[in-house]
Amino acid sequence: MNKVCKLCTKDHNEDVGSHIFTESIIRTAINQEGEIRRSDKEIIFQAGRNKVGLKYFGSSVLPEKLESIIGETISDDLIEANKDNNPFINKDLVCRKCERRFNPVETKFFNNIYSKIHIPASESFKKHKCNFITFEKEYLCAMLFCIINVWRASAAIYNSWKLTLKDEQYLGKYLNKVLTLDIETTLVNAVKHEKEIEQFNFVLNYFIQEGERLSENIVIIDNSYQPYFILMNRLSIIFDFKELKSINNISILESIINKNIDCIINAPNTFNIGICSDEDRIKLIKRIGEREMDKIISDSDENFFEEHKKHLGIYPSIAAIKLYRYKIIEYIISVRLDIDFSIMDEIMIEAVKKIKSDVTR
Repeated sequence: MNKVCKLCTKDHNEDVGSHIFTESIIRTAINQEGEIRRSDKEIIFQAGRNKVGLKYFGSSVLPEKLESIIGETISDDLIEANKDNNPFINKDLVCRKCERRFNPVETKFFNNIYSKIHIPASESFKKHKCNFITFEKEYLCAMLFCIINVWRASAAIYNSWKLTLKDEQYLGKYLNKVLTLDIETTLVNAVKHEKEIEQFNFVLNYFIQEGERLSENIVIIDNSYQPYFILMNRLSIIFDFKELKSINNISILESIINKNIDCIINAPNTFNIGICSDEDRIKLIKRIGEREMDKIISDSDENFFEEHKKHLGIYPSIAAIKLYRYKIIEYIISVRLDIDFSIMDEIMIEAVKKIKSDVTR
């Protein structure tokens, strides 16, 4: 039975596969070796408590490419299980008509804004306190672009992330009122209903990527703090439902975009996008990776502590923790980060058994 569209709440979804994030923006982050054209060459990895490693691969990715990544033969079972596993496609989101209503905004944003900020890291930018590009008369388009991506991520519960029901409905109600199949009509509607979206505030930053490789970036939502932070390949969205005066509480961005914030927030009559260096982009990706792995190890440690106390009656000693950590790191290296958490749990149980055996000798 088809589900009802989450945007218009009237029509059925008809199994429409809606992109959660604007496909033209995230394409090179998820495609094989930075493929620019949409060519079913997605290679998508994820890092989380449920899985670390290969998440999805497009139908045009050659088997030998996948085998070189995961270090094992590609089986028919793996190919079959992969078919409906694209984390950036959601078939329970919107109907066909509403899916088409997103396109005019996304197309205008890509053509009029995003395609014009692919600039090299020049000395002229590095000399100024704030690095940014100003776009005249494009604020409404940028705002709609942000709201579309935020609302879809929340409505799809992307990577277990979701706004409050009140905030999600606040954005959805606005989009349903203003979006049409014609961009000019949509922008007129946006002005007509601008009082109804005053609580939504956002800033954008673009991260320069130098060199030839364009497939090492990340799509992630940070739900640890408010304001919220979304990284979509080389474009970041910071947003909240109150005035953005400071983003210092987003620790992952500390010392990365701080120099641009005053210039972006304090620009009521213009729309500015902050420009960050390739060095800042690499620093951010490294921080995200380290944080995600810390979360995984932390969750694993908690399970080990509880298992140890359950079987031995006390929490583990420093020596026991070192033994367990050694076994876990050895496993992670051996599988090249393609982690199976059921195996990690088995390693934990075996470590506790060994410790128990040593204690009872």
